Amino acid sequence: MKFPFIRQSWYSLKALADFEVALLVARRQDQRLDADLRLASKPWMKLRNDELYPLHYFAEQTHLAENTQFKICGEGADADFELKVDGESTRRLQVTRAGPLWPDNPNWGLGHKLHMEKLNREGKSTGWGPYRKESDGSISNREEPISTEERDRPYLDGLVKSLKGKQYHRIPDCDLIVHADTYHEAMNPQTFVCIANAALSNVALSNFSSVYILDYGEGYFVERSP
Repeated sequence: MKFPFIRQSWYSLKALADFEVALLVARRQDQRLDADLRLASKPWMKLRNDELYPLHYFAEQTHLAENTQFKICGEGADADFELKVDGESTRRLQVTRAGPLWPDNPNWGLGHKLHMEKLNREGKSTGWGPYRKESDGSISNREEPISTEERDRPYLDGLVKSLKGKQYHRIPDCDLIVHADTYHEAMNPQTFVCIANAALSNVALSNFSSVYILDYGEGYFVERSP
């Protein structure tokens, strides 16, 4: 599938939404594409998963006009995106991701990769983390029910760690978007809001104009301004 976006060029949010629709259709028709996208096997897939997909959620959750223009900034730039309306630059955005930090495996990035590998191998994945690769090469995880206390702490810790990673970045006139990956699958919107607010209360982020924690679905959205 042709990836239509390049850095330092302007595109409409409608173009991004249309791309996501086309990508979803293509994934359903092409198992290899679906598997590769989960593991970000190509550079454009990593850019889409880590930055463009959260931007798409952000645009939907904040009801940005579809003619709003976005630009993917250069690699290593302070901001990941710039937005503009009617030719006027309006805001800069930096995007990061967060996921649960399980006591037995506090490396969310590795756990997420193993989760995606399990999905690719088995076509489904149920239960909870942590995900482990066994000596025979299989990937295991917890299948039995989990208590609210056992669940909420890792998901809170994941958000706190992600926010702390941005705490000392001095980026003027920039908003922070935190994609709380798969949180909507683990909890209802009310619990999500409570956990997101608890994380924001634990980490001072006065270096950003606003901070947004979000995931897919109505109600999975929290905004905090200094």
